[in-house]
Amino acid sequence: MNTAERAADRRSAIPVISIQVVDAEREFAALCGDWEKLTGLSGARVYQSFDWQWLWWRHFGDGLALHIIVLRRDGEAIGLAPFYLATEALCGVRYRRCLRLLGSPVRVRERSGVVMTYDPSDYLDIIVHPEYVSPVIQALAEHLRDHAASCDAIELVNVPDESMVLNALVPALQEGGFTVCRSRTDVCPRLRVPASLDGYVRSLRPSVRRRLQQARDAAGRGGLFTLERVEDHESTREAMRVLVELHQRRWNRSGYPGLFFEKRFERFIEDLVDSFFGRDRLWLRVMRMNGSVIAVRMGFVFNNALYDYLSGFDDESPGSKRRPGIGLLLSMIEDGARLKMDHVDFLRGDEEYKDELTSEVAHNWTITACPRAEGPADRVRAVMVFLERVATRWWRERLIVRVHSQQYGVRSGIVR
Repeated sequence: MNTAERAADRRSAIPVISIQVVDAEREFAALCGDWEKLTGLSGARVYQSFDWQWLWWRHFGDGLALHIIVLRRDGEAIGLAPFYLATEALCGVRYRRCLRLLGSPVRVRERSGVVMTYDPSDYLDIIVHPEYVSPVIQALAEHLRDHAASCDAIELVNVPDESMVLNALVPALQEGGFTVCRSRTDVCPRLRVPASLDGYVRSLRPSVRRRLQQARDAAGRGGLFTLERVEDHESTREAMRVLVELHQRRWNRSGYPGLFFEKRFERFIEDLVDSFFGRDRLWLRVMRMNGSVIAVRMGFVFNNALYDYLSGFDDESPGSKRRPGIGLLLSMIEDGARLKMDHVDFLRGDEEYKDELTSEVAHNWTITACPRAEGPADRVRAVMVFLERVATRWWRERLIVRVHSQQYGVRSGIVR
């Protein structure tokens, strides 16, 4: 672990900030208390919580180097930049070293030989105490500038509109001489929690209102479905087992691998559910018809927001026309109103139901910051990055062909 002292500003009126770079798991684990306190003070998203970042690292951090920058004032953590360093190679040739945020997409070759891209984190950001934004950002930008030789680029993905990265760190890096490129990527719909579910449903378009009312009636007392809250540990494990089964069955039948094609993601979710259950951060509901579970929906409760994260439903059930999955989502919105939450986040994606339920849309960004002007070596790296993306696309398409071969009997030789 490397520790360096610096002043956030040369003027004595600005607080002196110490910077610590955490590069070992033991020191990472020891940050839990400071991390949780800071996420509460800053209003951070669930993906910046200690549990999420720690478990992401444990399940997806193979071959990566921790590089968490902790900024303190008088011993108190007032800023966290949870980075890691990744050395990228193509055909065994190392071509660049990137600084990224924990939770970023990673490509992993599993023991089965399948190459999977894992991208479980919808929003990524740094964490800053609201009373020290300016000195923390200045100190962090100076640190990154002074240590620019340690990487070829800072590559930040899934960065939301309102993030500290986009609105504070990027301008500071530009002032420090970094060349910054940014592009808007995902659509991220969200719903400001209404005062009541009845009023919310009445405010929607007639065609949408009619379908939602049918889903509500089916899930109501005496209706076709029975909605259940999952509130004990044993029931939680069983509900998640069914969610995985329903999710995979539906996606595989459509010819896609699904999130749980390999066990790594399933183990990550299992550990996350166990951790969030213990902290009252888990939202989990099931819908039954004639005693059998036909839909499961999982989300998170964190810092006055609900996150609609994963779902699975039986689209071959006769009851699927009554939209049991949407019935569960309406239950989440109703819980948001009851708990006086600020918003329900539908996360990344432009699915039709999201467009029907809300008109508020945010966006994610991809940001690349380079510490120096582009030279011949950078142009070579750009070509390698392009080839890496082509390879990622090829592996994804190859995996889809493999799923098709398993589902529909296509000759397996074409995917070997």
